[in-house]
Amino acid sequence: MKILTYKIILIISLFLIFSNFSIFGQNAKINPLQVKSSTLFEDLLNFKSENSKVTNENLVEQANILLRQKGLNFVFAFDQNICQKVLELQEKQKDKLKPIKLSATLKSVDGEGTKIILPEISFDKSECGRCFVQMPLFEFSGKEFVTSIQSSNIKFYTPADYLFNEVILVDAKNFSSIIHKWQVPFRSNPIGISDDGKLLYLELPDKELNNLCLIIDEEGGFQFYAKSELDLSIKSPVLKDIPKDLTAPNTTFIKFTKEKNIQVLKYNTSCQ
Repeated sequence: MKILTYKIILIISLFLIFSNFSIFGQNAKINPLQVKSSTLFEDLLNFKSENSKVTNENLVEQANILLRQKGLNFVFAFDQNICQKVLELQEKQKDKLKPIKLSATLKSVDGEGTKIILPEISFDKSECGRCFVQMPLFEFSGKEFVTSIQSSNIKFYTPADYLFNEVILVDAKNFSSIIHKWQVPFRSNPIGISDDGKLLYLELPDKELNNLCLIIDEEGGFQFYAKSELDLSIKSPVLKDIPKDLTAPNTTFIKFTKEKNIQVLKYNTSCQ
C-alpha cells in the first residue's frame, strides 16, 4: 500500500561538485537552483503552541498538510573523501565560519545536466559519516528519492556513496536474512510494525509530538498518524542474547510478537 503519491517529473542521477571543483562530473553551465531543508517540525510546533486546545486529529491533519507542502528532512551523510574536500575548501576561505555551498549536478535520462545547491552541510558526530545534509523528501525507497525543486517534485537516483538511516525486518530465526528495509529520516526507535510486515511505525524525535508517529510503507511513502489510531499494545523487548557484530556494536534487535506472528527489527541506535 502506498501512503502518498507524488507527480514524478524527471529521473536524474546525482553527482557532487564543490564550487568550481567537480568530483564526479562536469559543472553545468546554468545558474544552480537552491534546495532548502524542510521546516516541517518547526512549523508544526508553532502551530501547536498557537492552538493550545488542538486535538490529535487536527495536529495530524496539519502535519500531513505540511508534509505535502514541505517534505520531511532525511539525513544524507557523505563519505570521508567528500567531507575532507569540504573541510579543505573551508580552510582556504578567508572567513572560516562561512558555510560551504555544496552543489550537485543532476543528470536527466536525456543527458541534460541541471545544477542545484544542496542544503547547508553539517558536521555533527551524532550522524553516521563525518558530514551530512538534510534533504526535504516526499518519498524514499533507497535506490530513488523524491525531492522538490522550485515547487516541482523530482525523482533522483540515490548515489551509491550516500549514507542514510535504515530499519530492517530480518528473519526471526537467524536474525540475518533480510526481509525488507525501510529508509528512515532520523535515528529513532521503531514502535510497531503491521502484521503483514509492510508498514513501519516510527517514534518522532520531539517529545512535544509524542502523541504522533510516522508510518513508512514498503514503497518508501510516509505519513503522520496519531498513536491512538494504531494498535501499539504489543510489547517489543530488546533482544540481548544475539552475538554482537564488532563492526556495528550499536546494532539493536527488537521483537514484536502477536500470537504466532514473530517479527524482528534491526536498527542502529548510534554511530559512536
